[in-house]
Amino acid sequence: MKKAKSPPSSPPQALLVIDPNIRVVNNETYVGFEDIREGEVPSVGEVVRVLEEESGLEGLGEVTRLDHERSLIFLSISWRGLRFVSGPKAREIPAPRLHWMRETVRDILALVGVPMERRPPNH
Repeated sequence: MKKAKSPPSSPPQALLVIDPNIRVVNNETYVGFEDIREGEVPSVGEVVRVLEEESGLEGLGEVTRLDHERSLIFLSISWRGLRFVSGPKAREIPAPRLHWMRETVRDILALVGVPMERRPPNH
């Protein structure tokens, strides 16, 4: 039986920028040393913060391997644990505006002779 890992005693010090499209063995990913935004090169087993800059997704990862020769850090990330952060990048993502869809569906239904029930705008 595997022993459960205890949570880190202090918050992760390193912040690494990831690309969720890069996957290697065991669904891990890797980043270059140049992708460290805060802190120093972490150690194997260290928990780090990870950030996908374009979308503003942030979460935690664990360093599984270091390749000093190629300046790479391999990470195990809980992909489902990534969350949008409230930062400048997260605010850049526009909220979807679907009011046009409701009007288009209503027009199409009217063309085929099916009336669309009128509803308040937020339903």
